[in-house]
Amino acid sequence: MRIVNLLLALLIVIFNNLSLFSNQENFNGEVNGNFIYHHDNHNNLLYILSHELKLTKINLENNLSETSQLKVTNNKRLFDFNSNFGDEKINNNNNNNNNNILLLFEKTLNNIINDFTLHHLNEKLLLIHNGGGVVLEINEKSITRIDDSFASMQKFGGDIFTHAGKIHHFGGYGFWRTNNTMIKFYNGDRQSNQWEEVISNNDFPNGLNKGISGFTSSKQDENYYIYGGRSIYNLKDIYNSTLYKYNFSNDTWKNLGVVNYTRSPDDIILNTKNLFYVFNRSSVYIIDVDKLIQTKYNYSNEFSYNKLSSEPSYNFTSHFHKGIKFDDVHVNYTCNKNKLYTITQHNSKYGMHHINSYDIKDVIDLDSAKVISLFSAQRDRNNFFIPIIIIIAVIITNLLYKGIAKEKKSIKEPLYDFENNELRFLNTKIELDNNSIEILKMLLINEKTTSNDVVAKLVENGLSYDYASKVKNKIIESLNEKFKFITNSKTPFISINKSTEDKRIQILKILKYNKEN
Repeated sequence: MRIVNLLLALLIVIFNNLSLFSNQENFNGEVNGNFIYHHDNHNNLLYILSHELKLTKINLENNLSETSQLKVTNNKRLFDFNSNFGDEKINNNNNNNNNNILLLFEKTLNNIINDFTLHHLNEKLLLIHNGGGVVLEINEKSITRIDDSFASMQKFGGDIFTHAGKIHHFGGYGFWRTNNTMIKFYNGDRQSNQWEEVISNNDFPNGLNKGISGFTSSKQDENYYIYGGRSIYNLKDIYNSTLYKYNFSNDTWKNLGVVNYTRSPDDIILNTKNLFYVFNRSSVYIIDVDKLIQTKYNYSNEFSYNKLSSEPSYNFTSHFHKGIKFDDVHVNYTCNKNKLYTITQHNSKYGMHHINSYDIKDVIDLDSAKVISLFSAQRDRNNFFIPIIIIIAVIITNLLYKGIAKEKKSIKEPLYDFENNELRFLNTKIELDNNSIEILKMLLINEKTTSNDVVAKLVENGLSYDYASKVKNKIIESLNEKFKFITNSKTPFISINKSTEDKRIQILKILKYNKEN
């Protein structure tokens, strides 16, 4: 009887385990067709969403996976990427028509899945359009749109990250230029479900003022670091070699310095926590933004640059691999628990990709570690000490001369003049449309004007709310650029600051108008 009871207990345990893992199977490392992915570094989970809207969740610690087929549902409205979606169809209450619309939407999403980024936030998966605007939520087996914004198409190549429980989107490319705009998605109870701009309290550092896209970021508490990427200015690519930092506590940008490394278009830059990994064809550079040090390594004999994916975004690192601790002070922080993943095309199966994993200690030669100066200024400081003093003296003299010359010039001529609906910067006439004239009148007449006041005025003149907000930003940006170019003034023509009473409200102010000064 005792043996029978033991056998029954064993069968119960086996049955329970089979029920528990009935939806899970071993992942074979292969991904078919078009797909996007997200790595949840906190839990070491990999989410893969195929163009067929099949979501596969993989535990990278035990290689178990489960797959769900997603369906599109709609509680609000669809996004207008397909001309087949007319307002009359969307608003039709007929169930058959509504189902047809959802099928069309689902088919469209199949075709443009690579235009989205898969993002994990508050135990939920989101689909965020890379161009900016559209946000879809994956809830169990359904996909639903949750935003109330429009597709701006200016954020391609930008960085999507989370801070203080809110999604942020910084930089990007669109309309033939890069931008440096940071926007935040306000979703939740009594919130707009729209993207709003985060305004910094200081000017952008040189280089970043031309915008940036395709860079790599590191988020550490209140600090946000970016490195790599490029800006597009006058149709020319300018590769970024500067390490920048944004601090959310005081909302300011800082140029930390030009990194002591010569960038190449072939470089693949990855990030795990406080580390930037720079892979080039001959070696690996690792930058620690906490300690502000840089270490150079050779590849190990078992690894080469060619094993990385040719698509930079198909490489990522994980901090939660249970690796080996190292005693050396310079390699311990680099290799402990870190792992490299690459998603490469399958050698023998067309349209198939394979996920490969490597311990960092098997990627780099630990014995080749060489600590080098992080910034070029540190490297050159001793060799150019005296010339720097001379240069500083020349700059100070030049600034003093320019200051005196500028002061004399300002006495003779006002920086700007606005009369009879005509605007001039140093007697240079600026072309204005009706919207620009309306905005200038509001700013000159009112002591305090909010961004909402300007948008409301433009809406009153016949523009839609979304388009009015976009027009307002373009007008202010254009006038500020022309004013800076013509007058060489460091003070913007129209400044934008947060309200001291409500940080969500932007206060617009025009440069004080005094014709005699």
